[in-house]
Amino acid sequence: MTSIGRGTFYGCSSLTSIEIPAKVTSIGFGAFESCTSLTSINIPDGVTIIDDNIFSLDYSYSFQQRILRITRIIQIIIDFTDFFQIRW
Repeated sequence: MTSIGRGTFYGCSSLTSIEIPAKVTSIGFGAFESCTSLTSINIPDGVTIIDDNIFSLDYSYSFQQRILRITRIIQIIIDFTDFFQIRW
């Protein structure tokens, strides 16, 4: 499995935490929508695509915005290192 598709965990209100496998590279729109008990999610470095609104707005808008900002920062770093051909 390399992606978590659109609405995969929609409405899983008992879901409290998620450890996304290292092989996953993308998370689809609304993948965790209406997961109202979700308080922890670990997104590995290999995830390069996170669609908008992976969480529903009634869940935690501020949490969603923090995740999206982190994702954008990661993408900027990836783009920067690719542009200058920096290898870690």
